[in-house]
Amino acid sequence: MKAIFTFLILLAKLYLGFRILYWAILEISNPELHSLSEIEGYLVFAVFDIWISHSITSVDDLKKD
Repeated sequence: MKAIFTFLILLAKLYLGFRILYWAILEISNPELHSLSEIEGYLVFAVFDIWISHSITSVDDLKKD
């Protein structure tokens, strides 16, 4: 069960990264057609994911001491 959950999280992170890169490419090619509001939700989730991942690593480091 843990392996399936880890796999689903990995897929979600890959999808999130793909959406952000895809928007960045579209923004570079046609900036007037693509606003920040299109990708705002994905960016919030990405920052939240980075914050949670960093927090878990910090807690694990504290447990080792």
